[in-house]
Amino acid sequence: MPLQAHTALSDAPVGLGLPERGETMRFKSKIDVPVSILIWGTVLVVLAAAFMAPRGARAAAYPISLCVIFILVWIYFGTYYELREDHLLCRSGPFRERIPYGNIRSVKPSRNLFSSMALSSQRIEIKQRGRGFFTGTTYISPVDRERFIELLKSRCDDLEPQRGRDRNTEQNK
Repeated sequence: MPLQAHTALSDAPVGLGLPERGETMRFKSKIDVPVSILIWGTVLVVLAAAFMAPRGARAAAYPISLCVIFILVWIYFGTYYELREDHLLCRSGPFRERIPYGNIRSVKPSRNLFSSMALSSQRIEIKQRGRGFFTGTTYISPVDRERFIELLKSRCDDLEPQRGRDRNTEQNK
C-alpha cells in the first residue's frame, strides 16, 4: 500500500520523500489476524445475544448491542495515525491522542501488548516528557512501521539517545 502525503490545503498526493514539516501524512493501523478474530467474534456474540434476549429485555438489548457493535467497527476501520505540522495525532475509533513533537522523548519498535491504540503486536513505543509510564507511553501500529519511525523521528528535534534494548523491544522485525 503506497503512502500518500497530503498538504494542509489539498488532498492531492505529493512526493514520498521526507515530507515538509507542514504536510500531513496518514498511516492506517496494521491489524493482526487474532485482533480481527477478536473484534469480529465479539460483534457476532453481541449480535447473537441481542437476538436471543428475552422478549422483555429486547428494548434494552438492541440499543446497547448496536452501540457496542458500532464502537468495535469504528475502532476496526477508524484506527490511524497522522503526522501533522506540529503534532502526532493517534486515532482509534472514538479515542484520540494528540502528542506534540516537542514532548516526544523516545520512539522505538516494540512488541509490548499493553492496552493501546494499536491493532497489531508489531508496535511503536512513544514516550513523552513530563508524564508517567502509563499516561506518557503510547503504543501504535502503523502498517509501514519503519517508514513511520523514520518520518516521526525527522519531526522530533529533541529525542533522547537510545540506550540498551529492553525485553519488550525488538531486535529485528
